[in-house]
Amino acid sequence: MVKVKKRVLLFIAGIIWLAAGVNIARIGVLAVISLWNPDALWRNVGILALAALIFVGFSFMFYRIVQKNERRILGYEGERVSVFRFFDVKGYLLMAFMMTLGIVLRGFQLLPDFFFAFFYTGLGSALSLSGLRFLVRGFRLTLRQVIWLTVGAVAFSLGTLGIFLPILPTVPLYLLTAVALLSSSQRLYLKFKESRLYQRFLKPYLDAGGLTRKVKLCLIVFVTLQIALAAFLVRNSLVGLILLGVLYAGFLLSMAIFVKTIPPKSNS
Repeated sequence: MVKVKKRVLLFIAGIIWLAAGVNIARIGVLAVISLWNPDALWRNVGILALAALIFVGFSFMFYRIVQKNERRILGYEGERVSVFRFFDVKGYLLMAFMMTLGIVLRGFQLLPDFFFAFFYTGLGSALSLSGLRFLVRGFRLTLRQVIWLTVGAVAFSLGTLGIFLPILPTVPLYLLTAVALLSSSQRLYLKFKESRLYQRFLKPYLDAGGLTRKVKLCLIVFVTLQIALAAFLVRNSLVGLILLGVLYAGFLLSMAIFVKTIPPKSNS
């Protein structure tokens, strides 16, 4: 029988909960899209309101389940346990019951699409959130670390893409990556600092311990122009505009708080 560390069981449970939640939420969202009608405002609002209530209700219930299962898994004797013990007997029975019920309800069309629209959207979202909680506990991360790691991952990906696409500012994005990793994971920050990308693009700017006021101003103007160009290119995408806004705000915050302003002679 395959045995793994107890923290790995939390990770496995998180993956399964997250996968199930995303699939259920997908069904619900598709039902919402099929029922969405700009002329039926109150029905649209009703679907979203009911979905929000279902999400809140199940989130509280699943939160207790996550805590209970975490205590159960970490309470096992020994450091390694069977890979199948991420659920107990009740957990396996509950999973089988929910899967069977969902298949029967949808297969025989026992309930209208309106029900699946709000119920599955709320339930799937709550289940996905609980899966993320399992993953966070498995990696021993706090919510602050998760947020900063997410910011760092996005900034690093876009910064690396910026090496090939001039509209993305590599240096500021790598600077934001360094700040995010420093705020979340010392180990990942040191790995990033030792990487060739850091040595090539970011190290020359930070060797002096900061940037001069003139260099800062030029960098801010350069990034502002690039962000404005990128915003123009994705002007029809709300998600793209929000992402650019978050990155730009993070860059300005990094420049204002984390990057020291040094005298001109120290940057020569």
